[in-house]
Amino acid sequence: MSKNALFVIISIFIISIGLRIIGLGDRALWADEKVSALCSNGLIGTPPNNINTVYIDGEKSTKSFSEIKKATLIQDSGNGLLYYLFLSYWTEYFGNSDYSLRFPSFLAGILFLFIGFIFVKKHFGVNPAILFLITSSLFSLFIIYSQTARSYELAILGTFASTFIFWEIIERIEKKANRRSILFMALTYFILLNICMFLHYYTFYIFAGHALYLALHHLKNAKLISLFLIIYTAFSIFFFYWMLNGGFEGYKLMAGRNAYWVQEAKNSGTFFNPVFFIKSFMTFSAAMAGVYMSYIKGFQVYYLFPFAIIVVFLIINYLKFKRNSNRIVTLFIYTTVIQLSFAFLMALKNGHVLSLSPYYNIFTIPYILILFAFISNEILKRKKYLVVGAFYVIFIIYNSIFLYFYYSKKNIHHSEVNNPYSEAALIIEKQVNSGDTIVSRQFIDSKLISLYTDKSFLFSYNPELEKDEIYIHKNGNLKISILNLEGKRY
Repeated sequence: MSKNALFVIISIFIISIGLRIIGLGDRALWADEKVSALCSNGLIGTPPNNINTVYIDGEKSTKSFSEIKKATLIQDSGNGLLYYLFLSYWTEYFGNSDYSLRFPSFLAGILFLFIGFIFVKKHFGVNPAILFLITSSLFSLFIIYSQTARSYELAILGTFASTFIFWEIIERIEKKANRRSILFMALTYFILLNICMFLHYYTFYIFAGHALYLALHHLKNAKLISLFLIIYTAFSIFFFYWMLNGGFEGYKLMAGRNAYWVQEAKNSGTFFNPVFFIKSFMTFSAAMAGVYMSYIKGFQVYYLFPFAIIVVFLIINYLKFKRNSNRIVTLFIYTTVIQLSFAFLMALKNGHVLSLSPYYNIFTIPYILILFAFISNEILKRKKYLVVGAFYVIFIIYNSIFLYFYYSKKNIHHSEVNNPYSEAALIIEKQVNSGDTIVSRQFIDSKLISLYTDKSFLFSYNPELEKDEIYIHKNGNLKISILNLEGKRY
């Protein structure tokens, strides 16, 4: 590797770290992150039946496995339990601040870039690895979820690491490597398979891609097939054991949640609406190609046309050449096709396009970016610089626009400047006395406030309040307004 290449690589990594660490704790928790905070602390934000006034015990520890599991099943049954268990241990040592809750996602995002670079460099070369690093470092959805307290970045890291190990096993068996090293890799793959599936259930299509590749290309390799059959069988037994110990309840809740989204699609007019379906598919396709900007309000699909044209030219130019028979490319294509087929199947089955949301398909995006880096490098070898240059220039421009909006806090779902719950807790600790009641519009507010204080208090909610205002109801009917949940202090 030349000194110039090393300088470029180090520079990109520094930029990547900067883009993901700047402003990590500057924005208040948004809807899904609130769920992460609740589940990881074993708190349930749904109100009890016929609530009038309830006692919130700020000193009670709620981080037992059973409480975290119960909170997860009730509030976020579509996601795996493992993330919340991990976050529970994390916050035990580092607290529940916005910065702390998001830091694991930041770490996972950087580790993914590091592992991704090593993988691409090993199998495709330095230049494709640099191209992959550029797109992955600037890709807007990766940046969003590197600054979000959700399981997606950890699941990306886990699934990509599993693909890395999957290919190592294949190569080592083909080269008749040391048996102990193969068994170590097999155990690592089994552990990663479990970790990924219990981080997010949609990671299954990564492993389905692995299985399909084995079935189509290695069915006659008895040693390889036997090893993976043992791994997948062991996982199936473990997964079935989990279902017998509470997993079935989670699946029932997931089915109920799915019915909710179907009804929401009907109510909003997006149920089997061809126009909405086509728009969602175009946004989805653009995200798979490395551009995702739908968090900018007012974003229109037709802005993607210039980029789509360059993508088409990129592929056409690649098809003109004799194809490289790299087997990893075939694996990535299988994985992407499975993911795309599943997304369409769920959209048609349920009548809504939630399955086409890029963040539910984020686990295959790294493979798409590697494929584009591979194709770009093949075209560059033929000295066709214009098409490749246009692709990366437009990619950088699109994502630079996103970064401008994102870091200027305009039209992004992280709209609140300060965390209202930690702010409320500080005021409550100073002003709440025995007999006082905290009043807000939602019961969930009381649980989130309790994360930031050890002081216990009475809570009552009033759904008629405007703007989710929080106030203290003192003895003698005196009301002291604290703040609203848009981050504005009173």
